Amino acid sequence: MIGMRTTLALVLLLSSPGTPAWAQLARVVPRASVAPVVPGFAPRLAAPSSAPSFLPSLPTLSVLPLPSPSPLPQMRERVTATAAQAAAPAKAVSVAVAQTALAAAPHIEAAADAGGSAAQGHEAGAALEKVLTGEVRRPTFGGLPVAAFNACDTHPSGLQKAAEQTEAAGPAREVPAPARRAFTLYTAGVSTVKAGIETLNLVVPILLLSQYGAASILGGLFVAAQIASLVGGAALAPVIDRIGPAKTLAAAAAAQAAVIAVVPVSVWLGAPVALPVLFGLFALNGALSGVFDVARRSAPPAILGSDEGTLRRFNARLYIARELAAMGAVFGAGWLLHHFGALATVGIHPAAYVVAAGFFLLLARSRAADRVSERATPPEDGALPSRWSEFAAGARIVLADPALRLAALVNVPVIALHNTFHAMLAAVYATSVLGSPALAAVLIGAWNAGELAAALFLERRGEKTSAAGWVRYAALAGLSAWALWAFPTIYVAAPVAFFLASATLGNEIGLNSFFQSAAPKDRTAAVTGFVYSSATGAAMLAMLGMGWVFDAFGALPGFLALAALLTAVSGLYILAARALARRAAQAGSSSLSSS
Repeated sequence: MIGMRTTLALVLLLSSPGTPAWAQLARVVPRASVAPVVPGFAPRLAAPSSAPSFLPSLPTLSVLPLPSPSPLPQMRERVTATAAQAAAPAKAVSVAVAQTALAAAPHIEAAADAGGSAAQGHEAGAALEKVLTGEVRRPTFGGLPVAAFNACDTHPSGLQKAAEQTEAAGPAREVPAPARRAFTLYTAGVSTVKAGIETLNLVVPILLLSQYGAASILGGLFVAAQIASLVGGAALAPVIDRIGPAKTLAAAAAAQAAVIAVVPVSVWLGAPVALPVLFGLFALNGALSGVFDVARRSAPPAILGSDEGTLRRFNARLYIARELAAMGAVFGAGWLLHHFGALATVGIHPAAYVVAAGFFLLLARSRAADRVSERATPPEDGALPSRWSEFAAGARIVLADPALRLAALVNVPVIALHNTFHAMLAAVYATSVLGSPALAAVLIGAWNAGELAAALFLERRGEKTSAAGWVRYAALAGLSAWALWAFPTIYVAAPVAFFLASATLGNEIGLNSFFQSAAPKDRTAAVTGFVYSSATGAAMLAMLGMGWVFDAFGALPGFLALAALLTAVSGLYILAARALARRAAQAGSSSLSSS
């Protein structure tokens, strides 16, 4: 009986922990405890047929006493030398061996005391097999973490692989000093442009509402600018590739400053001439802004390189700087608007763009300009048709994938609400509901503060959030639009704007990450282009529709209709969040099973 117990313990120790445990076995097992044995294979078990099978999953495995000399001493010396050089600490191996033996001891005793009962022996053997295969968790030993239990396993789990990859990633790539200085110039220029944009979005709606009193004209003006932006960015993108982003940014900023400087003159001309001139100016400014936007997005890789982690880190800093500049510009423009009027305040835009053009010229002359020119390549023949083919490819991918199709549908209200609030809703609410156009600066400032808060949160804890969580948050934020209609005061409207802005930005960034991860690697740009172009088109329709509602029914009824529409969107978001959560759970389970 003692020999049988020792033999089972030997099989247990050799089967469970892995190669380093053989060295432990060589240290702790006496030389003369059992007869010399070596593992062998036979067509049947060596034990009598009445004995239970302790390894039913391996019926051909047996331990046969052989008269030949045992190679165990030589094996022991060889394995001991190998294990001494292994990376796994001896303490962890010892603990793993002891824990395995501790978990298996009761089952070995039960099998030995079965007294020839086949049922009891089979039950004990099944329990012992679970210990050997890891189905039964080994007991904690001395407060050692669970991760150390498998320290000598040769096949780490998926979590262990992820931890090793994270440790191997090391610190972030160091960015050279010239590139950092160039990116600082780029950030200063883009942030100054953002200040001018926020001023224009604040002043022009108030100017048009005070002059003509029609929200539909305001919607048509911004839709014309958006269409021109799409066309200009697509048509002149090859020019950006040829001359480089820095020079393009400087030229586009200077041209936009000249165009907007004519806006006060067109308003001074009067109603018959002002509207056509305004539409023409805004269409030209929109085309230039499209070129600027394409150059703005292509400049960071030209300055910093193509490392994804570096770009993500510097883009987060850029977004925070832009929002801070936007908040300062909006509150400053609101003060000027209150004291000097709209025509005087609109002058902030061309002044800001002239300063930004200076920053971009310094960028073009810096050492980073060499990297820009290296990346600039002449356009290929048929560049514009290839862009349309990429757009069509992205549409096919999104419409064919249920998850991408759902995420794209969720993304439409996010972009539409963001654009409509800046171009129309803030000005209409401040002018027609609150009775003070200057309060539009407070509303847009609260919106920018909400975006800044969401950006800071995502920078710190973005990896721990999910797309489904942000969609649920957006569903809750959409219901807050009822407060704009029920409590028409700035003390309610400003927190609602903050709430809505944090939800829209969080969803925009979260959904963008979802598109990048779910789309095929070679079609990420096509998918993103289709999704955001579709959302921009929906935002144009939303501005035209809301302008018609405000003109036909009034400001407060219009915000009542907006609250009802956002409530319906919230219901859609709740269903979408469940679908996204299910997809994330399925992806997680499949990754764990593959690991």
